[in-house]
Amino acid sequence: VGLMKGIDERLKNCEGAASYSSLQKRWLEQAAESGLLEAQLMYATSPESVIGDPSEMLRDPAAVQRYKTKAVGYLSKQAGLGNIDAMQMLAESYNNGVLVKRDPIRSYAYYRLVDLAKPGLMPGKFLSGRAARLNAGDLGQAEHLAQDLYGRCCK
Repeated sequence: VGLMKGIDERLKNCEGAASYSSLQKRWLEQAAESGLLEAQLMYATSPESVIGDPSEMLRDPAAVQRYKTKAVGYLSKQAGLGNIDAMQMLAESYNNGVLVKRDPIRSYAYYRLVDLAKPGLMPGKFLSGRAARLNAGDLGQAEHLAQDLYGRCCK
């Protein structure tokens, strides 16, 4: 009886957890949509906060796609405003292919953009290792893209 009473009390204390989670999700989405930098970065790095756990993601692929589109939009906007964190997140996203389709050229371009915007932040060995993975044509394309992005955000 004592054990059941303890379980009942814990369950009672958790009754509002689902609605609290839903409220948190709405706050994060509203803050991101209003342009708050921190909220946009948090949104982009925390799909669980927006969509839910992996089982919810599997149940609603359309929600996952909407999330990815918004997340990449927020990161692109912030990178375009010169935010180094957003640039690095895009570089990793294009490298690992989770938020966006894997694209080594764009990945290198964003790593290079970080280096242009904040010299010394990216270790030279890291960049040269990434560059070595691209053929000469792709590397030229990536350098051109990095310079173009830099010209729009950071000059």
